[in-house]
Amino acid sequence: MQRGIVGRTRELAAMEAHIAEGERLLTVFGPAGIGKTAFAREVARRFVEGTAGGTDRARAWACDLEHARDAADVEDAVARAIGAEGPAVIGEALGVRGPSLVVLDACEHVGTGLARLAMWLEAAPEAIFVLTSRRRDVVPGVVVELEPLVEGAELFRVFAARSGARLNDGDAPYIDAICMELGNVPLAIELAAARVAVLGARALLHRLKTRFEVLRRPTAATGPARHTSLEAAIDASWEALTAHEQGALAQSSVFHGGFALEAAESVIVIDAEPSAPPVLDVLSSLRDRALLSSRPSTVAGEARLSLDANVRAYAARKLGSGVLAAEERHAQYYATTADAWARALDGADGAVARLRVLADKDNILAVTRRVRREGPVGVRTAEPALRALVALAPVLLAAGPFEAYAQVLEPVLHATRSSGADPRLVARVLLVRATIARLRGTPRAAAEDLVRALGMARAVGDLRIEARALTEIGVALEARGDLAGAEEHHGLAMNLARRADDGVEEGAIARRLGVLVARRGRCDEGTALLERALSLHQATNAAWTVAEDHRALAALAIDRGAVERARSHVEEALRDSREANDVRGEALAMELAGLLAHDAGDLEVAARSYGEALERLQELGARHLEAALLVRLGAVARERGRAAEAWTLLRTASSRLRDDPAASALLAAHVAALEAAAGRPDDARVSIGQAAEGIVEGGDVVASSFLAVARATLEGRAPLVENAAELDVLARRSADLRIFLRGGRAAPRVVEPPPEPSTLEAALVVGEGGLWFRVPNGERVSLERRRSLALLLDRLLAARLEHPGVAIASEALQRAAWPGERIVPSAGAHRLRVAVATLRKLGLRELVETTPTGYRLSGDVPCVRA
Repeated sequence: MQRGIVGRTRELAAMEAHIAEGERLLTVFGPAGIGKTAFAREVARRFVEGTAGGTDRARAWACDLEHARDAADVEDAVARAIGAEGPAVIGEALGVRGPSLVVLDACEHVGTGLARLAMWLEAAPEAIFVLTSRRRDVVPGVVVELEPLVEGAELFRVFAARSGARLNDGDAPYIDAICMELGNVPLAIELAAARVAVLGARALLHRLKTRFEVLRRPTAATGPARHTSLEAAIDASWEALTAHEQGALAQSSVFHGGFALEAAESVIVIDAEPSAPPVLDVLSSLRDRALLSSRPSTVAGEARLSLDANVRAYAARKLGSGVLAAEERHAQYYATTADAWARALDGADGAVARLRVLADKDNILAVTRRVRREGPVGVRTAEPALRALVALAPVLLAAGPFEAYAQVLEPVLHATRSSGADPRLVARVLLVRATIARLRGTPRAAAEDLVRALGMARAVGDLRIEARALTEIGVALEARGDLAGAEEHHGLAMNLARRADDGVEEGAIARRLGVLVARRGRCDEGTALLERALSLHQATNAAWTVAEDHRALAALAIDRGAVERARSHVEEALRDSREANDVRGEALAMELAGLLAHDAGDLEVAARSYGEALERLQELGARHLEAALLVRLGAVARERGRAAEAWTLLRTASSRLRDDPAASALLAAHVAALEAAAGRPDDARVSIGQAAEGIVEGGDVVASSFLAVARATLEGRAPLVENAAELDVLARRSADLRIFLRGGRAAPRVVEPPPEPSTLEAALVVGEGGLWFRVPNGERVSLERRRSLALLLDRLLAARLEHPGVAIASEALQRAAWPGERIVPSAGAHRLRVAVATLRKLGLRELVETTPTGYRLSGDVPCVRA
């Protein structure tokens, strides 16, 4: 028996527990290539060594039944394996040998050939039979199912080493991607690893587009035929299917990322003759043959089916010319269904609808890919793709990332421009693109789309789309500082929503208008509008939109110092955002929790809340929203006296802010305070002047006050003395202004001057504890949710500052990154390689160097601890 396998700790423990409980007939079940043979042999080895229920006199045998088809074949094979004199005495031979375990490998083809198992078990009371099968129901008894291997990358390295390949840290991301592409199936990983010595990891990943040509052994290879290639392994399963099962499996290849039974029944077509089985029965059979897997859906009480990546690729080849008809059925189903889910988002079932959209995101995106790969398209192809885009928009803009969605949207709009699609659909997609431009921090880029969408809405008389277009135009004007113009457009939009009897849209516009008039100093009017929005949305039980209302009310309450009211709204917003799976909304609620703590002077809680919110927004790609959080984190750092960290954060925020006068004014005020403290007022005056240009006279009174205070700070005047009464009134309406003024009073706490900008520009800047870093001329990267990476970077930086040019040994870095953990040396070395590769991938590629004695930070780049 072979010694040891990679992983499978949980499954091995389950087998050993079953044997210890007296089970004597066990089936190891799983798809082709999942590692059933190796796993069963490992169970047998452990049994012989006494670690799986065996004793010092236990024995084990393995018997390959790949070519057995009936009882006689099985009996002959078992007799040969255990050394019995003939099939008739198998039970007797096992009975006199005491504790024994027999592996019967590849039993799925045998059918009734295992009928004598019961007799053998009765004749040999100390014998155990472990069967491997691609069929779940091959014999009664305990079934242990093998799933894709968690330790796929580790297994790849083991097989690569056997083939003589030399891998380095830079290969880690490609190895991870290879294993993911292969579904972490052990046979596929083994065959791929055998090729890496010649191809290299990067080229191998690319070649997997034609996986069945790559993943095969040399002609002279020994072993079972089913293990000679990935295709041969799946061939055996395919050939055992009925025609109905083959057809259903082939058609299932048009699904992406799993599917529900309802979708399968709409897409999969089985022969119409009366004897044809229902789709449900065929899928159940495929599941029992390990060609489909099932798992609970994110929607409670529902299940999802999926194909292993390799089986899906195989089935797609078998579908052949039937692919076009299957894809069209797939597109029509998902365009229609996703449309219904999107309409439900603002209702009582909004949370469930959102989960369904997310679960089938890959299927909905696949509808758009049909448009992108074809030439000029007509209405029949264009409209499902546009409907899919519209359905995905509200969910993906909340769950992100934006860039991934934008990369789909652009080519679909281009491909469908002359398709004759419904202009209402086109207008809705244009509004989505305008929203993305705003969230990216480039609202002016959306102007053309907004004008086109507004024109289309008016041409077809669609009041809802016209209201949304006017709202987006109002948002764009607000971002430019034209608050009066924005208020006018929001008012027009709200009237249209009322005429359309659209309470959800009316509430959304009321919320925007409420925030806007509060910024203009009319806080009571703003509160009334926000309460109106909340009332309208609560009537629909829409957790998503209700959460937005609570956030707006919380922000206004924080600014007005109504702490308990603010805390209540923040808690409601967090709860509703999580219920709706709204990552963006949850991040913004966390930001408000941080602002509430910051206003109260609890800098530790504020920094933690801001940091968690920032990480979620970075996952979405919401650069403009990230910038606002970086300004807040910069304010915390300034108040703590960490000038270098504050300057770095504010500089990063500055590179992301676009057309936002309020945020730009707040940033300029904090920068001015830092520069004034360091005796460098000229650069600060430039920043203040640029921020002032974006504020329209009579617009944002709080933004104007920031700049007034910043100018006073630069001129050495005490802002609380001059115009004290007016400033006191403004401070009561803005938590950010109160925080800024408190930071000014806390100026004596500054323990270090901000370094010259030119010094930080060219340096690697690392935050306290390694919790963030910024590469030269780059942006801030957070490691707050990656503790081991933060500890690793912090240790590397300490060595770089204390002993430049000296590398740290692997063992020392392991202790620093995973303190207190007892790690097997080989596993620790692998973990460290992966961690270093991740740091490089995050931006430190040229800065973390590998040496014969360990790792170090490059001496060619200055390093600064913020």
